[in-house]
Parts: sequence; C-alpha cells; structure tokens
Amino acid sequence: MNGEIRKKTKEIKNFLINKDASNLNKFIKSSHPADLAEIFNFLKKEERKELLSFLSFEEAANVLPKIEPVFLKELLDDIENVRLSQILEIMPPDEAADILGDLQKNRKKQILNLIKKEEADDVNLLLKYKEDTAGGIMTSDFFSLYSGMTVTEAIEKLRIVDISNISYIYVVTDNNNFVGVLPLRNLITADSFVKIGEIANKNTVRVTVDVDQEEVANLVKKYDLRAIPVVDNTNKLVGIVTVDDILDIVTEEASEDIYRMAGIKEDESLLHRSIPVAVRFRLPWLIACLMGGMVAAGIVGVFEETLTAVIILAAFVPVIMGMGGNIGTQSATIIVRGLATGSINIKDAWHLLWRELRIGLLIGIICGFAIGIIAQIWQGSPELGIVVGTSMTATVTIAAFLGAFFPIFFQRLGIDPAIVSGPVITTAKDITALLIYFGIATLIML
Repeated sequence: MNGEIRKKTKEIKNFLINKDASNLNKFIKSSHPADLAEIFNFLKKEERKELLSFLSFEEAANVLPKIEPVFLKELLDDIENVRLSQILEIMPPDEAADILGDLQKNRKKQILNLIKKEEADDVNLLLKYKEDTAGGIMTSDFFSLYSGMTVTEAIEKLRIVDISNISYIYVVTDNNNFVGVLPLRNLITADSFVKIGEIANKNTVRVTVDVDQEEVANLVKKYDLRAIPVVDNTNKLVGIVTVDDILDIVTEEASEDIYRMAGIKEDESLLHRSIPVAVRFRLPWLIACLMGGMVAAGIVGVFEETLTAVIILAAFVPVIMGMGGNIGTQSATIIVRGLATGSINIKDAWHLLWRELRIGLLIGIICGFAIGIIAQIWQGSPELGIVVGTSMTATVTIAAFLGAFFPIFFQRLGIDPAIVSGPVITTAKDITALLIYFGIATLIML
C-alpha cells in the first residue's frame, strides 16, 4: 500500500469510527473510483460493508468492478437484490455480467428479473459465453450503422449520440451481418451521397465469440487496434472488445502465469489474506517439491558409497544442481512467454526443442570446461575434473531440454504450461542432475 492510499485508508477508518457521515460523503465524492476500490481492499469486512452503504448507485457502479474479487464476493453477499439490480443497471453490460457471473444461479435469476429488460437482455447475452473467451469479455455497447445509409444520413445519426467514446463505426447489413469498420475521419471526408458500406474497411480483423482472450489480446497488440469486433458463427456482430479490456486481460494473464509458475492458486488475493490462508494456498505445491526432494535424497543415499569414498564430490553438488535449475528456468520462461503471447507456434515444437537442446549443449560445454579446470586445479585430480566437467555439461544440456519440453508437452495436452514451469521442472532437473553426477563419478572414480 503506497503512502497516499495508506493516508486515505486511515481517514476513512476515522470517519467510520466517529460516524462522521458529512466528511465521509465529501471524501467519497472527491476520490477517484480506483482509489476508493483500493481502499476497500485494506478495510475489515464490517468496514467495507459500512463504507459501501455510503456510496450512491453511480459511485458503487464505478467502484465495485475495481475491487479485488475475493472482497467483492463478500460485499455482494451483503447487498440486497433490489439495490444490486439498480447498481448493475448503471454499469456497462460486460462489467455487470462479470459481477453476476460470481453469484449463485438462483440469486442471479432473481436480480436479472429486477433489471430493466433491455439491460437484462444485454447481460444475458454475455453470460452465455465462457469467461475467458471473446464473448465473455466483450461489451455489447457499441455504435453501428447500416451499410445502405449514405454518408449524410450517417452523420445525421452521429449528431444525436455521444461520440466521445466512439473510435469506430461498425457497419452492418439489415440483418446485422458484419460488413466492416468505418473510422470517423473517413466518414467526414467522404462524398455526401456515397453509401457507407462502399467506404467501410471490409478487411477488418475480427474474432468469433469462442476465441480465447489471450488470442484476442495478441491480435489487438499485433494490429494496434483500439477495439476489435466480435461476431458469432453466422458473422453477426454481437459485441466488441476494447483496449481497456485488453489491458485487464494482459494484467490478469501475466498475474496468473506468475502465480502458477510459483505453484500458487492465482484466483486468491493473497496479498490481502490472513497469514494462515496465505500458507494454505502456497503450501500444496511446496509439499510436492518436498516429495521430489525426498526422491533426490534417496538418490544420494543410493550413491552413499561413492560419496564416502570421494567426499569432495559433495562440494560440487550445489553448483551443478544450481546451474541446471538456472538454465531450465530460462528455457521454461522463454517458451511459456512465447506460447502466451502467440509468438511461438506449438506446431514448431520439435524445432524449438532442438534449438534449446543445442543452446543448452553449448552453454554446458563452456560451463563444464570452466568448472572442470577449476576442480582439477583445486584438488589436483584429473578424474575429478572430468567428472565435474562432464556432469555439468550433461546436466545443463538436459535441463535446457526439459525446460522447453514440459511447457510444450502440457500445452499439447491442453493444460496451462505455466503451472508446470516451477515445481515440476525443478524436481525433474534435481533428480536427473544427481543421477548424472553420481553415475559418472561411480564409473570413473571407483
């Protein structure tokens, strides 16, 4: 929490404790919704509930979508259906759909029945689609005109609407089939009696409702779009995904990948959770790593005779395992990021694996030669130099391969590759490193 938010949170708490409704209302009206939402994250449950009661419908509509999901769920449980329906009517349809999507089925139905039919229809349309698809993140709030209109007729239509949020005019046929996009500048400079269907850009990038949100974000980034149209399977225009939605997706996906690479459940606000809850969500994958460590310890036990005979071998175990871990993490990070951004095609899997294998081999030879020379000079033992150098080369090569292999393999299976990049690769690398090191040592030094 930065200093400004800390100061504002303290003020809010004082207003609530002293029941100072006048100053509290002034504070709310002078604060940005994003700041208020952040303050909600640092209040206790009863304080959040009390502060929400001071917000008007419009203020609540601006603040609620920005509150951390785990606290939003608690707040929604405390809002009466009538009040919540009035708040949702003010929200953009996509934000209202996101909030309704977190409610129980029966309550969702009750609230939809309280919302005006037009708004409810828009929200129901969005609720039909999966949350992480173009249909799930799009908004049905866009401006479209029929392709048969003339430029003069289109401009007349624009005169009676608020154009401050219009980046594109979406051109459709009479039955709502998507034709193309018409920038405002092109409309204004066109001849008066030309039909807008003739000057619309028909080669517009579009997505269908079932396209994954990551792919949508990649297209917006690639083509530098402010919004992207979403069509159904019959090419009817049903919504658009705007650039602010894309920013939310990028943040969400990045956070999700980072959490999963660490083996943490990403849908929990662990920064704001109690210590026991944070431990509960972080512990499972660490237990899995611990079990992998026990397997590695078992391997050391198998080679106890080798280790006892040549005790200096133990000094190089951290170096070899550490280098394997570093190169494996590098490879995994490069592949996971490439898969997430769309810059890596899963069809190029064998080419990528072969490339990482060669990179790992070259790095392994360089590092292996260096540490082999150091080991030989330090202990005056050519055999130790050969063991350490060869083990380093083989470990780094295999770790680079595993770091690339696991993300690609799990992507093929339809599992998010980020989830295996931490614990699984670390465990696999440790086991293979010990097998290689002590195996080679046993063959050469005993």
